[in-house]
Amino acid sequence: MKKTLIAILACCIAVSASAQKFEKLYREEVIGGRERSQGATGTGNVLFQFYDGAPAIDIYELSSGKALGSIALEGKKTYHCNNAVVSSTYYRKGDEFPLVYVSQENKAEHLILVFRITRGGGGFAAEVVQKIILPAPMEMGLYYPNVVLDLDAGDLLITGFSWESWNKPTRGNSLQFVKFKTPAVSSAEVVLTTADIQDRWTDEFVIATQGAAIKGGMLYQVYGGPPTQFICCYNLATKKLVWKYDLIEAGIPNEPEGLFIIGDKIYVVDVEKNVYSLPLDMHRPD
Repeated sequence: MKKTLIAILACCIAVSASAQKFEKLYREEVIGGRERSQGATGTGNVLFQFYDGAPAIDIYELSSGKALGSIALEGKKTYHCNNAVVSSTYYRKGDEFPLVYVSQENKAEHLILVFRITRGGGGFAAEVVQKIILPAPMEMGLYYPNVVLDLDAGDLLITGFSWESWNKPTRGNSLQFVKFKTPAVSSAEVVLTTADIQDRWTDEFVIATQGAAIKGGMLYQVYGGPPTQFICCYNLATKKLVWKYDLIEAGIPNEPEGLFIIGDKIYVVDVEKNVYSLPLDMHRPD
């Protein structure tokens, strides 16, 4: 009986352990006066920063935050660029960077832009090589879509909410997860329908879906903004929440926007373009 009680107490202590602090690395250099960021992602030693309205892609050296260049885009108010994800697919043999998928968190244009980003003697360039049109919000039962790629499974996972509010839990609003197969990049436009949905599930409402990434069958996503903001980790096999961190407690006081994983580190970029990191194996429940 005594051993059982000790085991139970040890388990409780592990579950209630405080979150490991994120290390603040730096603040990205401001390019063209753009300070409030949206989705961000990275590959190798390069960070791609996106914005509301898609005016540009700013590019930084991940290790230092040094500005490497900027790509002007044809801005559009409905292109919120809420989450960006680097794929494992290269558009052409010899390309330096894999394709980057960017979700537009809006109702007017429920879509994902797939960017090919290149670097040459004159700097960086980008082109949209594919648009993935998602089912309409009312049809799919998911508003404010955020794209996440499961590179191991070849899946495209969309997270969002069951009704048209990202900040209200009332009237049964819940967090939605809808899974598609990732379309081949063989056509400039792909239209997905509800018949293409492979799986879907829900969880309790969490304020504001932000950046997300998948690695090793685990979904990592940041949510909310001050004073309520979290990073949650879901096991995709069981569809259950594994742990949840209070990000303010973990050292990130501003609204989290971008999240990506490179190697054994998880990176978070906040709305003011501060960059934080934490080794994946250092995570403990709060």
